[in-house]
Amino acid sequence: MPVQISGGSISYGGTPVIAHLHLPIGAAAIVGLFGPNGCGQSTILQELCGFPEVSRASTLAIQARPDRVGYVPQDFHSAFLPWLSPLDNIALPLTFDGVARRPSRAAALKCMDEFEMRGFAFSSVPSGGQIQATVVARELAREPGLLLLDEAFSSIDYGTRLSLLCAVREFVQRNEIPVLSVSHSAEETALFSDRVFVMSAGQNRFRRAVEVGKGRARTTSDLGTEWLNEATGTIQRLFHLANFRGESA
Repeated sequence: MPVQISGGSISYGGTPVIAHLHLPIGAAAIVGLFGPNGCGQSTILQELCGFPEVSRASTLAIQARPDRVGYVPQDFHSAFLPWLSPLDNIALPLTFDGVARRPSRAAALKCMDEFEMRGFAFSSVPSGGQIQATVVARELAREPGLLLLDEAFSSIDYGTRLSLLCAVREFVQRNEIPVLSVSHSAEETALFSDRVFVMSAGQNRFRRAVEVGKGRARTTSDLGTEWLNEATGTIQRLFHLANFRGESA
């Protein structure tokens, strides 16, 4: 189901952090936010999650906010239970949803297979990248009505990260899950997203929107291709204009 954010603002201490926001997220669409630290990207995700400290300072109108929102925070270690295996980390929320332990673990293993994670399903000492991938898979296993990713692939090695980006993209499109994603890599943002909002740290934070690879399936074979290089370059140029030259949209 599409999600629509419009009007209003988010403030801290009476100072607007985000103002005049208009952000449509279509069903099965992946929207990327690309901007500098401190421009309010994480704040938007936290508002969509309903974090009380953010929501109290927000006047945003959110239409069709789903009941089940998946969220992968920057601090992904805080979302991982180290006394459980990666498999059981993924299965646990399913048991909270009323699924019995055995089928919840079977569903979690199926999810890990889809994203080629079975090799560390039972690891007692997963790496940082494996922990981050587990947290992503856990949110996908519940098939949320909206998925929020805050630098959700940052600790995963380059090759695995790109493969996982493409696999996650295919999964959310197949299951018609709208996604709002924050990344500080222009290339990854272009490869993953359908539409990218380039942001700045100034008052007019949403500067320009870029449509990326319309209707195109994404694979790691796209690396170095003309369309991806062009999309990456466009995002980088708009970021430079918005943040170093101060040009408005």
